[in-house]
Amino acid sequence: MKRFLQKSIFLTIFFILLSSLPLFAESAVLPATVLKVVSGGTLEINYQGRREIIRLIGIDAKDESAHRFIKSRLKPGDSVWVELDLMLTDTRRRLLGYVYLKNSRMLNESLLVSGYARLRTLPQTT
Repeated sequence: MKRFLQKSIFLTIFFILLSSLPLFAESAVLPATVLKVVSGGTLEINYQGRREIIRLIGIDAKDESAHRFIKSRLKPGDSVWVELDLMLTDTRRRLLGYVYLKNSRMLNESLLVSGYARLRTLPQTT
């Protein structure tokens, strides 16, 4: 009986502590520097002091025109703002996020509105 009571108390405390944790991470928009436009949906950036590849989420931009569109707006050394998704990386270890330009426009959205990308709502794991 004593052992059952100890387990019950432990589980109660455990679930109380677990329920006090936030369910979702707060999303932060942090600065980054563009190092290279890799493709129509991928950038190489300096993010928090590390060289990272970021995949623009929510879009499917596979053709060369999307690549040229981004290159016309971003050059190496440009400052951008990055907001990561709840799923931080894909299976290739690329960051998954939204990129904001100096004028506060979201690059992901600009590609969609301009017709250079299609909406992609499935989780990006590749």
